[in-house]
Amino acid sequence: MQFPLEAIKHQGLKALESFDELQVESLDSMQIEDRVRYWRTRYKLDSRLEALLNEMHRDWFTPDDLKWLLGSLSSAVTKSTCEKTPVLRSIVLILDRRLSYLPWEWILSPSVESDSPRPTFTRSFSLPLVLGHLSTTLYNSLATSPENSNLAVTNCSSSQTFNPQHTFYVLNPEANLSSTQQTFEPIFQTFSTWRGVIRRLPTPEEVNTGFTDHELFIYLGHGNGSRFLLQPFNQGMCARAVTLVLGCSSGKPRWEGRYEPYSSLFNHLIAGCPLVAGLLWDVTDRDVDRFTLRFLTLWLCDENDTDGATLKRPSLGLCVSSATTACKLKHLVGKSVIVYGLPVEPDPNHVLPTPSRC
Repeated sequence: MQFPLEAIKHQGLKALESFDELQVESLDSMQIEDRVRYWRTRYKLDSRLEALLNEMHRDWFTPDDLKWLLGSLSSAVTKSTCEKTPVLRSIVLILDRRLSYLPWEWILSPSVESDSPRPTFTRSFSLPLVLGHLSTTLYNSLATSPENSNLAVTNCSSSQTFNPQHTFYVLNPEANLSSTQQTFEPIFQTFSTWRGVIRRLPTPEEVNTGFTDHELFIYLGHGNGSRFLLQPFNQGMCARAVTLVLGCSSGKPRWEGRYEPYSSLFNHLIAGCPLVAGLLWDVTDRDVDRFTLRFLTLWLCDENDTDGATLKRPSLGLCVSSATTACKLKHLVGKSVIVYGLPVEPDPNHVLPTPSRC
């Protein structure tokens, strides 16, 4: 089903203008020095964004549209031979150039209730790339047995899996995010198999190793890190790591002239990364740190219930949705998170222990 810009040109264009205005006001509000006025303004913007996304959901789609697109969410979880890994519906969005700036993941499915079934939304910039990723996944599943490869499709999941114990991180590379470093440095160093750099720029060799010899790459710094993350890609690197680039506007497409919008995160997909997460607009560091901490805990760590029994693994989409509630501004900050590529889940046999600080 296609949703061209003409189909929503009446109330749709007005909503797009309202979204653009809200983004400008959000940037301006970050400069407010008076803390009382700062938080009052930010909370108002958060409420306005929530109302705007709900309005788009209500006005742009009929119940039949949503049923066609999303299916019956009550039946989104299907039976699996692996109890720890539920098989959930996933949806890949390929968006028009003007619509790629909107958080469609939250327009289509606004609920953030942790116990609500939710599909995993990802994005791609072209259908050929989606088909290429799917063919690569199929090739891997046929060429390598699940017992010998984590990055393969198994009978326990509809997604690829990866081993989170093999992780490389770049934390506060420009030495100007002290709060982020204080939050994550002791946690990252808890995992003895993780490798990375803290408070300095990684070398091209370290970046290359991070993307090719590890299965998860985490970047926590300003922006998209393109100044030092993209150099190895220009040299023809073949990447394999699931990638989180959680800096301001790291996933925002850049629109130049008549060309289609392009994000630097597309380079990661083209080089072979199966999935890349980023942020669609600018956010404040401490609030996005709250999201990141909760998301990594939900997605990568093994959580038990009060009786000590192992809980079923939540999907990528549910982890993103649930982690937004950790933010003070769950709409203005939490809903900036988007994912490019195809759904990938941690191997349930190699999840991490939950650090005490989490």
